[in-house]
Amino acid sequence: MKINNICVLGANGTIGSQIAGLLAAFCDAKVYLVSRTMEKSIKAKELAVKSVRADAIAPLLIPKTYQDAEECIGSSDWVFESVPEDLAIKEETHRMIARYRKPGTLVSTGTSGLSIGTLASLYDDEGRSLFFGTHFFNPPYSLPFLEFVETRWSDKSVADGLFSYLENTVLRKAIHVKDRAAFLGNRIGFIFMNEVAQFADLYKDRGGIDYMDAILGPFTGRAMAPLATVDFVGIDTHKSIMEHLHACEPDFFSTECIVPDYVSRLVEDGRVGKKAGAGFFKQEYDGTGRRRSLVYDIASDSYRPYKAYALPFADRMVSLLSDGLYQKAIDVLLGDDSEEAGICRYFLVKYIICSYRSAKEVSGNIADADIAMSYGFNWVPPSSLCMLFGRRKGIERLMGNDDRIRESLKGFDMDLLDEKPGMTDIDYRRYFKASR
Repeated sequence: MKINNICVLGANGTIGSQIAGLLAAFCDAKVYLVSRTMEKSIKAKELAVKSVRADAIAPLLIPKTYQDAEECIGSSDWVFESVPEDLAIKEETHRMIARYRKPGTLVSTGTSGLSIGTLASLYDDEGRSLFFGTHFFNPPYSLPFLEFVETRWSDKSVADGLFSYLENTVLRKAIHVKDRAAFLGNRIGFIFMNEVAQFADLYKDRGGIDYMDAILGPFTGRAMAPLATVDFVGIDTHKSIMEHLHACEPDFFSTECIVPDYVSRLVEDGRVGKKAGAGFFKQEYDGTGRRRSLVYDIASDSYRPYKAYALPFADRMVSLLSDGLYQKAIDVLLGDDSEEAGICRYFLVKYIICSYRSAKEVSGNIADADIAMSYGFNWVPPSSLCMLFGRRKGIERLMGNDDRIRESLKGFDMDLLDEKPGMTDIDYRRYFKASR
């Protein structure tokens, strides 16, 4: 497959600009950056170059506006849509693409979970056969994971060619997923993070947000603590993904998908995270210009300095991880009788359960969950964590002493826990950080 010209619609968005840079760098293709105004497209070009740290791609990036859409779409081999995650906006955009695309042009959407089939249905027969979901993770230069979605109309040979192109030219860790709400990676990650947000509300008198992030910090197998991740991605994005998943599949982890009231209030106030300057966290400067980090306190509806939480189990785990003793670190967690260690165990078991169940339903392969969470979130592969927990027998032992874990496993096929995924090149050890 040879792609010479690419059109990115919605290039002024954070993900749109970065994907434009990625495609220019890896595909060696001319990329049209289409936004509402030329000013936004020029800014998108600057962000695209910066995102891949390669000013050599600048001549390949062509800023344009929607007034030039017919020319850009009509002369492109691949049109990538990256407009806001709103079905009405996306449908309007794809009707425009359908008018202007030439025969043979590939079209894909970067949606993080809206129906690919619904968008494909807006095209004629030939257009439907060349329409795909290509969900890049953010930031795409650092997180190489991609979810590839076909529809019932997809041309199989073209789909295979594009998938191979994404793997070998765009250098993605790509997997095939079904056209299901939130796909696979976000289904696992955001359900996990939303339940952590629920527990922050439950334990708001103990600290709430930073309390939960302290319990589930980098030493538990993730580059960034869960609620810090939501703040980085965008609280509004998190809320949208959860509400869409809950509306489309109300029986899938239904309780865990309910967005807490305080999260909705922050979104309504425009405090949607790092991109807005305030969310779960914010930076504040004192009179001397010194910066300090603050956290949103749910109980008082105000910001306060971080608290230092005494978590002996976490300190012991960090000490063992610093010596490369991964199994012993997990054994400390499994044997500690503190309430915080119990909360940590519960969430790691839920992570395994949600990963295995989601993989079976959305991709059919547990190894895909490992790829999704390691390359898409920088989290420990769920099958590796399951192994460290002792697979089925180990988790069954935990059930005997923990009502929460026992309740969470109701209806779950425990035999899945003894299934071993296919071979991957993932080394689970690099995801456990010797830090809190």
